[in-house]
Order: sequence, then C-alpha cells, then structure tokens
Amino acid sequence: MPVRLVVDSIDTSTASGRMMANILSSVAQFEAEVAGERIADALRVRRDRGDVLGLPPYGYRLVNGRLEPNPDEPLQPIIDAYRATGSAFAVARALNEAGLRTRRGRLWSSKVIGDVLRREGLTTRRRPRPGAKAEADWITYQLLRCHCGNTMTPMDRRSPRVTCWRSRHDPEHSRPFGIAESKLLPAIRAEADRFDPDVDILQDEQDSERLQAIGARRERVIDLFVNGIIDKADRDRRLSALDAEAEIVETTTRLRAVPQRIDWDRWSAREINNVLRVYFDRIELGPDLMPTRFVWRLPAEYLT
Repeated sequence: MPVRLVVDSIDTSTASGRMMANILSSVAQFEAEVAGERIADALRVRRDRGDVLGLPPYGYRLVNGRLEPNPDEPLQPIIDAYRATGSAFAVARALNEAGLRTRRGRLWSSKVIGDVLRREGLTTRRRPRPGAKAEADWITYQLLRCHCGNTMTPMDRRSPRVTCWRSRHDPEHSRPFGIAESKLLPAIRAEADRFDPDVDILQDEQDSERLQAIGARRERVIDLFVNGIIDKADRDRRLSALDAEAEIVETTTRLRAVPQRIDWDRWSAREINNVLRVYFDRIELGPDLMPTRFVWRLPAEYLT
C-alpha cells in the first residue's frame, strides 16, 4: 500500500519516493548500529576498568562503584552450612526452614546456592538439568505436573521414580515428594487407550488449506485492530481462538507421523513417550501424586 508523507513530500507510489524511503531507512539503520557499537565499546571499557555492571551479587553491595561485603547478606553461614553438609540442596532447605529468603524475597534453591558458592571459589557438583534430553528414556518425560505446578522429573538418569524438584528445597511442599512411574502407568494407559484409531483424520492437503485459512483470518483480525475497528482485548481474544484452532490442526499432522495405537508391551519408553506427547499437553497430579486430569491435545471427536 503506498505511503504519502505530505510534510516531507515522500510518495512511495513513485520511484523517487521509494528511493527516498530506502535512503532514510538505511540512514536510520546506520545510526542504530553505530549507537550499538558505541554502547558495546563503553561497556567493554567499564568492564576492563573493573566497574560493576548491573545488580551486585548476593552478599555484596556497591560503594562508589566498587563491590564491598554487605552486612545485611552474610555469606559465611551459607559457606559453613555447605562445608558441614556438602549439599547445596541441604543448605537451601535449611535456609528456607529458618524463614530466610533471597534478596527478592523468594525461596532458596540449590541452583542459587550453587551460584553463590562458586562465586566464592567453592566447587559444587553440578547435577544434570531436570528433564534434559539425555534423561528422556522414561515414559512420562515432560508430561507430569505436580499439584504445585512444577514439572516432575526423574530422580536420576537410571531411576524410574519421578519427583518434584521444588520439594527438595521448599519445606512447605506437602508429601509425598516422588512416586514410582510404574504406579502412574495403569491410569495413563487407560486414558491413552481412549484414542480412536479409526477416526477419520484429515488429509495433508486439507490441513494445509485450513492453516492457510487460519493465517488469513489472523491477518484480518490484525487489520481490524490497526484500523481501530476492534480494541486490544477483542484482538487478543480472537487471536487466542485462532491459535487454539491452529494447534488442533498441527496436532493432527503430528499424529499422522506416529503409530496410532501404542504397543505397551513391545515399545521402548522413548517410543511410548513420543506418542503420549502427541496425545497429551500435560498430566496433572494431585497431592497424592496420582493423575487427576489429562489435558489432551486432540479434539474430543478423536476419543472414545
């Protein structure tokens, strides 16, 4: 759509107008890049000079641009507790039980404790990130949600027991903290078997056409908002509905890429998980860590 600026006499429907618009955009980009280079150079000089950028780490405060120990955030109790227990988890839990909080008023975690200790020159053992790809050889990988909202992960790479890692440092988290995956499988298997393998799944061409139609509708909604016909709340509501519709179509496409009936006795844990993650968005657990709600990705007409 042509743009006409009366004050600057620019009309993008003409060759000269488009040239002028391109020149102005190039100049604006040049100025932005030069400003970025100057900021990067200034930060580099300040780091080389020893200036502290951003908030000071826990246990310190800024005085005349230099770090000094903060008496309101003593580090020695944390260091002593770690030397006594040898566990960042144990230190975090002890601080939380004592009612102490981080600078932002949050619960301590093993990661925060580890960062503090490594900054003071103490080496801590790094655990694998919960839910990492290397630990994905279990059936419920990335599916389980504790009643506190946290993702359940395995105790270690070889354990079939899943746990809520938040419980390791939150003394107010209710028990139990973990559960054997085998106890969850009967309910998960019964729910997964509700999928009807005989359902008439749309063909690829139809899915592509539906996604294109949804994209066109998104553009119309955005145009309505830009032109002032609808407000921001109405725009967000319509776009959310279109996103949900597109998610169903994309889930149907993913469903076609996996076998449509799980062989629970012959498949590996990874193969079963690949299908379950197409079926479910998440599996919510109650205080007893048993499934209370299965959030399906598939529309209701695909279930028996």
